[in-house]
Amino acid sequence: MTEKEIVGKLKDYMQRHDLRQWEFAKKIGVPERTLSRWLGRKTKISHAYLRVLEQEGII
Repeated sequence: MTEKEIVGKLKDYMQRHDLRQWEFAKKIGVPERTLSRWLGRKTKISHAYLRVLEQEGII
């Protein structure tokens, strides 16, 4: 899965569950600024967080 596809899944999850960025960041245990950078594709998502997202059923 590409970074672009992952970001799309994150945005889709947030929309389907009516979550704001800060709410979603809190749910997955990352600072809001980090999530913002992921969504803006300014930084890559680490392998550790990819595993968390997979375990949560988000990606």
